[in-house]
Formats: sequence, C-alpha cells, structure tokens
Amino acid sequence: MHYFTNTNIADLYNVSKGTVTNWINGSQENKNNLQLTKVNNKFRIVKNTHNEAEIARLRQIGEIHKNKSFHSVVTPDPLFYKIFNEEQVIEIINSLETPNIIPLKFRYLNEGAKLFDKMVLDGLEQGYFPYPDKESNLLSQSLNTIQEKIKNYDKVNIIDIGPGNGLVVKDLISYLLESNKINKYIAVDLSKEMIEVCKTNLTSWFPNLNFQSEIHDIEKEPVDKICFKAKNENSQIKTINIILFLGCTISHVRDRSRVLKHFRDSLDQDDLFIFSGVFDDNIESRTESKYMSYPSNTVPFSTWIPKILGIDTKESKIVTNFNQFKQTKTHTLNLDKDYTINFNFSEYSKSITLKKGDQILIHRFYLYSIKSLVEDIVKADLKLVQTTVNDVFFITICQIDNLKEKISFDL
Repeated sequence: MHYFTNTNIADLYNVSKGTVTNWINGSQENKNNLQLTKVNNKFRIVKNTHNEAEIARLRQIGEIHKNKSFHSVVTPDPLFYKIFNEEQVIEIINSLETPNIIPLKFRYLNEGAKLFDKMVLDGLEQGYFPYPDKESNLLSQSLNTIQEKIKNYDKVNIIDIGPGNGLVVKDLISYLLESNKINKYIAVDLSKEMIEVCKTNLTSWFPNLNFQSEIHDIEKEPVDKICFKAKNENSQIKTINIILFLGCTISHVRDRSRVLKHFRDSLDQDDLFIFSGVFDDNIESRTESKYMSYPSNTVPFSTWIPKILGIDTKESKIVTNFNQFKQTKTHTLNLDKDYTINFNFSEYSKSITLKKGDQILIHRFYLYSIKSLVEDIVKADLKLVQTTVNDVFFITICQIDNLKEKISFDL
C-alpha cells in the first residue's frame, strides 16, 4: 500500500510536520476523515484521491484559523455603550483611528475609578507610585504662601479638578477646617465614579466638610461658571477660590496651553491656581530602567478600555518610549495582530482597522523643564507666585496676570 511520509505532505502542501502529526492524531480520534495505515509501528497517511481531497480540506481549515490568529474582527462589549455617551464614543473612535489614542481622561470612568484607587494605594505601599505623598508634602511646604494669600478673606472654596481619591488634599483640608477657613470643597471630574471614591474618603475623614461635586470635562471648557457660583452665592462673606489641579494631571493632557488658559479664565484677581508636575532636566534619567518601567500593577487601570473594545490585551505588548522633541514619556499597547473593530451605536455604524504592530497610546506623561514651566505659565497669562520642589516633583502656585472682563451668569 502506498503512503505519504510526514515530510512528503509537509513539502507538498506547505505545512509544518507538526501540523501533519496533528492531522494523524486527529484521524485516530475521529476528528477528520483521513485514512491511515501502520508502518513500522507508526501511522502514515494512505496515498489515494480520498486523502488528497481530505488533506486539501484540512489545509483550508488551517488557513482560516491562521488568518483569524493574525486578524480579529471584533465588536465592543455592550458595556462600552453603557459607560460612554454618544459624544464620548465618537471622540474615542476619532482618537483611536488617528493617531491611535484612547483619550486618557476616560480611564477614570466606571470601573476605572476603583482600579485607579487600588493602583494608588498599592503603589504607595509598594513604592512605585509616590506622587500622593510627595504632593501632600509639597502642599504642606506651601502653606505659608497660601496663608498669606488668603488672610484677608473670610472663607476659602477649594475647587479640586481631577481629585482622584482625595489623599493629596487631606492635610490641606485638615488645616483649613482647623482654621475655620473652608467654605466648601468642590470635586470636579468627568467621572462620577471617581468623584464618589473621593467623596467616600473625604467625608469619612472630615464628616463636617461641605462636599460638593460637578461633572465636567476641563479639556473642553473652563470651570468659570463653577467658580463664579461658588464665590458669589453669599455676598455677605468675603470668599477666595483656590483651584487645584494636582496628581501631575497637567502632564497627561494633550493641549496644556488650552487647559491652562481655561483655568486662567476661571480666576478672579486674588484667586489661586495650584498645579503639580514632574521636572526632568537629567537627560540620562530618561533611559534608566526605573524611569522607563511600567509596573504590572498599573496595567489593569490602563488597559480596561482596550479590553472592552475587544482587543486582546494579554497578548499585546506594552512598550515604553521617550520622545525627546516633545519631552514626553509614553506607554503604548503594541498590537499582536490586525484588528477590525465594528462600532454600532444610535443610528451610526463605523469600522476602524488597526494593524499588527500599531501602538495604541495608553499613558502619556509630559516632563517639564524649568524653562517650559515658565513658558506655559506666561502663555496662559498667569503669573508665577511660587514653585516648591521635592526631588523631581513640583507644585506651582499661580494667580491671574492681567484681569480680564469676567462673564456674569444668571443663577
């Protein structure tokens, strides 16, 4: 009886010897229709027209599976459309298509809030996420300046943009409460879930705190109306606003100049704007492993949106880069295969294609130099009051430079 050797079939049909072995094993398990014969205690595939047709069929099935392994057609999890409204879905599609970015601000929505809180607490305990302690210390070091600026006012409103879990401002709020200075604390965030995490923490630490909140996208518009309402609800009380933008959040936004101008347009003459960031004047530090690393504990927070979009985040590799021209450190999800993502929402349908090797931005961090910090402040028509530095972290206090005409609102 004539038969094929495994090498014969591998060469004739352009498959691996391992694939041929799998076919033979599959025939013994009745998973295909190959006819076998035993030669020297080894099973071989009989050479006949029936088996030639069956081999062609098995090879075609293999090609289909092979194509699937290199190209996935996916649709977002239904949860995606429950989390994000129509405007946000469109923003994600446009950003994902060009230039392969999922807007970082959306990471804090829904389950992202709890993932962020866990990441911060784990990071503080394990030492890879030091900024809450660093910034809290910097705020404490800045208290003398803050005291001087608020001394002629009866009360202070804290408008905290992107408050996180509230850890950074804990000591500042404690001081203002003890001084009987605080009027209200307003948490402003795009994520209602993140606001809830902050509220739970702050109200447990300070049961008498007047905690309020606003859902707002600072990248799209100023917080001037929020600030105006807070300051003018009681004309009998002389009140000053302190706008906080901590957590090095300025380093994550795409257009820093626009966001800083939004804050400038939300200030009155004596109001304070306090923001934080990271200095990097040491070029060599950018390539050190401790700088370029991406702790595994941070992965769930950064990849939950790609995951519900249908991307296999476990197989895709996280890549770290530094763009010297933009002074920006990035972490990207390097795709392991081609993807077609089919979006269907409202009356719209949209498909986008991502190629193997495309890098989806999941984290961006702009590093300031002293020069670029001053330039950003000047461009936004702000004046620098004080910058306090701890290691590479800094907190800067600013005020309005030239008083602009303020817009009144009907309350």
